[in-house]
Amino acid sequence: MSLNTDGRKWIYGPVPSRRFGLSLGVDLVPYKVCSYDCVYCQVGKTTDREVDLRDWVEPRVVADAVVDAVSGDVRPDVVTMAGSGEPTLYRSLGLLIHDIKDRTAGIPVVVLTNGSLFWMDEVVEAVEEADVLAPSLDAGDEKTFRGLNRPHPSITFDRMLDGLEKVTHAFAGTVRLEVMLVAGANDSNESLHRIAHCMERLRVDVVDVNTVVRPVPGARPMACSLAVLEKAAAIFGPKAHIVPEEADLHGRESELKSLTDAADRILALVSRRPATPAQIRVALGLQPVIQSKALAKLLHDGRVVERILDGDAFIAVNRK
Repeated sequence: MSLNTDGRKWIYGPVPSRRFGLSLGVDLVPYKVCSYDCVYCQVGKTTDREVDLRDWVEPRVVADAVVDAVSGDVRPDVVTMAGSGEPTLYRSLGLLIHDIKDRTAGIPVVVLTNGSLFWMDEVVEAVEEADVLAPSLDAGDEKTFRGLNRPHPSITFDRMLDGLEKVTHAFAGTVRLEVMLVAGANDSNESLHRIAHCMERLRVDVVDVNTVVRPVPGARPMACSLAVLEKAAAIFGPKAHIVPEEADLHGRESELKSLTDAADRILALVSRRPATPAQIRVALGLQPVIQSKALAKLLHDGRVVERILDGDAFIAVNRK
């Protein structure tokens, strides 16, 4: 297999994260390779549902690109292993994390994962040098798990939960568990209590209660109300909090104004996740006139489309 040698292809941002501040994203798997096919995924339907670990790019190539990015005009708050699929499918994840931490002193490394593969010892070992482990737990039973996360056939609910228990107790850093609530799927009292019961097996520092705030291609609206989120947080206990609707960049928005090449940067941002014009402006720090012209050109050329969710217009990449 020929490995990609363009490290810039595998990073994006920095972009605002509602959970982690200003994040430099590292996208380690091609679109859309994942162990799940979650009904709420903002990136779209999984085309390759996998559990076999592979390297699509040399870890040193990605590390070089990360070092270049954090040495530029905008220094991120975190470097996040995330992107268009499941990052723990990347076989050399541990080597990459080690190299990044060795060469970018002081910037925490986050692994944003669906949590499905920690029944493999090598995946547990791969994340051990990260600063923050951010897995997901969206279900408290096999039926909900299959309907909501639609995992690879080899991943049962018990296998996934056993792996989460193992990794959260082995991991030395901060564990931030995310629960993504989907209206009509896992937001009933019974579902929430089942999830809470499963959490008792895990070592968790923070529970991020979230819901679907960006449009999902071809899907119905899935967002839960604030009242449901508050109920869930109360059931999950004192470590739980509701993820804010917007990223808090602590006054760092102005740092992003030095970014150029507006159309390409907008396209890179929305290819990973749809965003409103206001979110794009915060993420990229573009002058309003420049952003308006860049968006108009992208829409005219058919490279992006506009989707309406709860009255808000989101810009998304056109994959047709």
